[in-house]
Amino acid sequence: DSTRMTNLMRARRSAIAAAAVFTASLLYAGIGFAQISVTSGLLEVYTVPHGTIATKLIRIGNLTDQTQTAILSLREPDYISPTATRSATPLLDIPTSITLAPRETRQVPITIQPPANATGTYVGTLLVEPGTPPPTNAQPSRNGDDTTLEVRQVIQYAVELIVDVPGPERPSVTFRNPSVERDGDTTAFRFQAFNPTNRWSPQVAYRAEVFDTTTGELLATGTQTRGRLHPGAH
Repeated sequence: DSTRMTNLMRARRSAIAAAAVFTASLLYAGIGFAQISVTSGLLEVYTVPHGTIATKLIRIGNLTDQTQTAILSLREPDYISPTATRSATPLLDIPTSITLAPRETRQVPITIQPPANATGTYVGTLLVEPGTPPPTNAQPSRNGDDTTLEVRQVIQYAVELIVDVPGPERPSVTFRNPSVERDGDTTAFRFQAFNPTNRWSPQVAYRAEVFDTTTGELLATGTQTRGRLHPGAH
């Protein structure tokens, strides 16, 4: 899933009212009140030859009846995909913010420029969030002092960006670290699928067969399908 949800609670004390404010930042999970939205999808795949420049578009909308500013920023690949290592950030250029009229949806350009020596698959994350936090209702603290408590929910969108630069290298998958785990009458055969190349792999279907090394008897079989593997991922 190119989406995740985080609840980040942080406290700050106001210099004027000495009020503690807790800010809850909620990475988009399809719930809650959203001021802006990314309507073009949360996964974008671009094929761009090295040494060329391409401009792609994503759609960002204002869901409110007030003018909104959307803040755009790039994150490294492990922001969404923990095992992805080849960053697309140096290949990308985006506007840092856009202003949207009430209920407006706009196409926002992403410029992609792989250098002449680029090849393979690169991964990045585009983070889109509102520039103005939503209103909140502060509640008096039960501590009996001047502190007020406030919970603010901010919905952010994390769009995974895949830049695939054509080249001679072909994707491949290798298997490593096999092991057998027993739990009572249950036996599990485990292994890692690893992509050692610089290009993401297609969806892979695995079939495992376990044999008795003495008799050659087939003891068990199993199948599994997993999605694409980023370069260096397992």
